[in-house]
Amino acid sequence: MDVTIWADAAGWNYNHGVVNPPTLYFKPGTKVVFTVIEEDGLPHTLTINPGKTENRGGNAYTVLSIAQITQTIGHKSTGIYVFDKTGYYTYWCTVHPTTMVALIVITDNPPYIGLPPSNNTTSSSVVTDYSIVNSSNSINCGCSYTQDMITSDIVHLVSRHRPVISFEG
Repeated sequence: MDVTIWADAAGWNYNHGVVNPPTLYFKPGTKVVFTVIEEDGLPHTLTINPGKTENRGGNAYTVLSIAQITQTIGHKSTGIYVFDKTGYYTYWCTVHPTTMVALIVITDNPPYIGLPPSNNTTSSSVVTDYSIVNSSNSINCGCSYTQDMITSDIVHLVSRHRPVISFEG
């Protein structure tokens, strides 16, 4: 499975669609070929960690290093990762861990494979400055979403902005 993402300190894919793409889904045993395109001339890595958060040690695996991605705008680097086990994985940049972070889910019954299909967009309207609000907190990340992405990409807001979420009822 091939996945292309753009490396920008403001977030994966900053100038190419949704920042920090929606959750990627794959089946166990999938070999993913990541192509990373340098976008801003800054150092980046593509690091994958089992779990829902980035981890600077332990089980983190650097698929593409700073030297491999380079700092040449437009440079393409390719790295491979095989997802053997079901579960959650985080992919992130070790240089920009708070802005370049997104989630991968490995499951036997994914809703789609890789990135969400573009033909799943039910509305062409774009919501900007989307906020999650509860009684005392709100998050306004300034990202743009189509209506269907709001429901499928809440993970972006949670993983990028780390709000405290509570459920009542």
